[in-house]
Amino acid sequence: MRSSGSSSVGISSAEPWKRCLTGSLASARLVLTAGRGLGGQAGFQAVVELAEAQVAGTRGALDERWISHEREIGLSGVRIATEVYVDFVVSGANFHTIGMEHAAYIITVNPDPAAVVKEYFQKMAKGR
Repeated sequence: MRSSGSSSVGISSAEPWKRCLTGSLASARLVLTAGRGLGGQAGFQAVVELAEAQVAGTRGALDERWISHEREIGLSGVRIATEVYVDFVVSGANFHTIGMEHAAYIITVNPDPAAVVKEYFQKMAKGR
């Protein structure tokens, strides 16, 4: 949901958690990544509101305009080697995993035990 004065992505620049969408992904120790599987802007908004970290997304999140291109993790976005990478309902398409595979510790929150991202994570929490 956009408020007046919002940027080209779905989060208003006046909102207090904006820092998690504007900091450096390259130097972040913790990156939270949202996938299209969150179901919509409300799911993405929930990740952003809880974030005490940098927030990024998949190509699907970019296509949905939840993030700017600079926040896309993957082949057509940025590649990170963060200490901890946590994804939320990311399928794990090859184009995305190329961008996150060098994270030291990978955690996924995903209701699909067959998600391709399972090949990369150290911990998995199953959602609903």
